Amino acid sequence: MNRHLAHAVPAQGGPSFPGAIPDSIRASALMQKGGFDVLAGLLDEPCREQMLSEAVRSYATAQESAVAVSDREEYRGGAPARRFLSAPGGDVQDASYHAAWMLGFLREVTGGAPVTPSGSRGTYTYYARASDHLAIHRDVETCDLAVVTCLYNGPHAASASSVPATAGNGGVLCLYPSRMLEPLSAIRRDPATGTIGVRLLPGQTIVMFGGIVPHAVLPIGDHQVRIVSVLCYRIEARGLPVARIAHALSAHRS
Repeated sequence: MNRHLAHAVPAQGGPSFPGAIPDSIRASALMQKGGFDVLAGLLDEPCREQMLSEAVRSYATAQESAVAVSDREEYRGGAPARRFLSAPGGDVQDASYHAAWMLGFLREVTGGAPVTPSGSRGTYTYYARASDHLAIHRDVETCDLAVVTCLYNGPHAASASSVPATAGNGGVLCLYPSRMLEPLSAIRRDPATGTIGVRLLPGQTIVMFGGIVPHAVLPIGDHQVRIVSVLCYRIEARGLPVARIAHALSAHRS
């Protein structure tokens, strides 16, 4: 059974652009919580363990994603600074990605608009080397909604056994729900204002409007390892794909 983990819901700050976010998205249960929610039990423990085992097997084929400096993209996608490893998902992850129960749950919390997987498979992401990170960004236009589950968080080599959380801020997910209508450059100039830090523990999942809420993953420390399952979905909201929000914002600034 899903258990929602409480978090502060900040007031929406920054400029207001009428029509930039569809009314159905604004009124959704997820947006009422700041555009994200953290749950324990969306995937049960046997599923998490099976997914972790699949991720560990896939690590041998993982590819590096590395960008030294973020590009000038102001709204969505682009090439944010980053350093991590990733591999395509497998059959275990696929079963959750395309499951009717998952699609039904996501549609319910996002306001009732159709929700569809962005591709045939999700990915496993490995923050496994000191300084692996992902800088401030909004997700690409094929990832309106992101479902990220922590499979492993620990200071040692990955395994399916019990793992402790590491100290410090390494691997913390920073979200900026009160600055969702600001250009990325403004947030990068002042990254301390409005940030909410979330450390997902094994078995916890964050569901977020990744194409709307700016977010980042802080660099991990020495010997720290984090493995997450990443699933991306598209949303169609009253005929206006959330992917177009970036263009609406851009139009208001021009």
